[in-house]
Amino acid sequence: MTNQYPWSSNTTPPIASQDDPRYETPGGAQHKIDTHVSVTGNIADRAVTQPKIADWAVGARQIDPALLEHYGDIATNAKFEVIDEQLADIVINARSLGLLGNGTDESALLTDAINYVADNHYTLLIPREMTISVNVMTISNKSSFGIRCEGTIKRLDSSPTVGALLRLENCSSVSIPLMNFDGNGLNNGCNELVAYTSTQEQKHSMVLYGCNRIRIGDMYSHNSCGDVLYITNGSYDITANSVNGTADAYIGRNVVSIISAQNVDITSVNGRHFGHYDMPGGLDIEPNANTEIVRNVHVGLVQVEGGGTLPCAVQNTNGSTVDHVTIDSVSITNNNVKALGSGSETGSIMLAGSSIKIGNAITTNNTSFNITSLIITNFSSTAKGITVSSLYATGGYRGLSIGFNGMVEDVSVNAIIRNVKLDGIDLFQGRNMQLSVDINSVGSDRFMINKPVNGPLENVRITGDISKRGTGLRAMITSDVASNIVNLTLENLNFTGWSTGERVSGVAFGNANKINCLNLTDMSAKPTSEQWKIGDVVTNNAPIELGTAGSKYIVEKWISVTAGSGSSIFRDGRVLTGN
Repeated sequence: MTNQYPWSSNTTPPIASQDDPRYETPGGAQHKIDTHVSVTGNIADRAVTQPKIADWAVGARQIDPALLEHYGDIATNAKFEVIDEQLADIVINARSLGLLGNGTDESALLTDAINYVADNHYTLLIPREMTISVNVMTISNKSSFGIRCEGTIKRLDSSPTVGALLRLENCSSVSIPLMNFDGNGLNNGCNELVAYTSTQEQKHSMVLYGCNRIRIGDMYSHNSCGDVLYITNGSYDITANSVNGTADAYIGRNVVSIISAQNVDITSVNGRHFGHYDMPGGLDIEPNANTEIVRNVHVGLVQVEGGGTLPCAVQNTNGSTVDHVTIDSVSITNNNVKALGSGSETGSIMLAGSSIKIGNAITTNNTSFNITSLIITNFSSTAKGITVSSLYATGGYRGLSIGFNGMVEDVSVNAIIRNVKLDGIDLFQGRNMQLSVDINSVGSDRFMINKPVNGPLENVRITGDISKRGTGLRAMITSDVASNIVNLTLENLNFTGWSTGERVSGVAFGNANKINCLNLTDMSAKPTSEQWKIGDVVTNNAPIELGTAGSKYIVEKWISVTAGSGSSIFRDGRVLTGN
């Protein structure tokens, strides 16, 4: 609503940015209070006395009565209510607190300014034309204040101190409707072709340490060394509309890191030309210790075009607890300029935790590096309940890798995989999994689905299309032992185009249940290869009438009476024709 009590300076002449009545100087704020108390006569007029109150508005008891003229009890109490409702609108311009934005180190001045507005429960405005250069800043144990940075907070060249441009420590009820940072990474030693140092990766733009009720509108950081936003130490109830990282070269650690936090809701995480080759480079949920918990996190969109090693990661590392994480949509484009190391494998998306849900995901690898599109694995004792509703992956190393580091349970994935240079899917280990897949073109000497020697595969159902429409050596293969394949079901899985001996290879896959699989359980001749178990049935899709008059028949199907391979293990399933 329109400010009914416009700014009026009683300290310094107005400048252009102060002509907007939202902007207050300390003296102007006091002038508003004095004037309003003296002129407000119709207290019953709620349109005047009760305009919209922001979430961080403070109570009358928080105002120092010494700041006000003395009034009778009834009048004072009534007019305190009016003042209370106006405080949320008080915005203090950074220039009025002595900040110049002239390129010198103003860390101390800006820290003092933020502490001032925090102590008085105001909002600090950094106007659009102002760039404030700082080293690092920490604001501790403050509540009910705001910062609106329409200008920029910029890291000094060769900033001497490790730490965040702005660190909020044990703060609460803070509103940050807009924040712009310049991490100045290229002038702080960051090089897209040179490995990061620990100093560089810790030069974050903003850190929330043990904070709660933090409301962020839109946050931007250009050329960040470390993270744009780093959330840790049990922070909770954090919301943001968008967190955005951009860079002039492929540098930056993460757009958002969540290390120890609960109840976090971010509408979008965006990285453009962002992410160093040995840093994750996007959204990274990754606790540092077994005592840390990340729980109840929702992100609407993760959209990263960058050069990082793992631009969308949810990881229960270091024995930690990571659960109930939902990401509605993910879009990752890998344009890495350098590999992590010779032969090293990285990923576009990694999921390791419990109750993790991804809606729609698209991954595109525009490089020749070993980047797997989706990795589902485990780093601690619990990793279960992982769902990816839709994945479209193209150009990766592997399309999907499951269970490389540890057992995962209760997994559901729907994936379309195109043009990978190794395997479409590698199933290392897992229990209770539903996989619906469409795979086209893998490495010319590789496999649509591979089960390496690693761990058990139990209660797994695979459906979809792995027909030979492009490159690839075999449809399915395993080198594992039979005891590691328990209740694997291949149902409505299309094997069209694969020849004899190319469909299902490896003795352990003989244990699989095979149901209604085109060109596997539906063939024109008795199988002479593949792996079968007792009771497997193959339908004859080209029956002809055989036998002599009066006892003619067709072979409707073939039934395996012995586990193994070759035509000798099958018996005809004959049906008399009546001729």
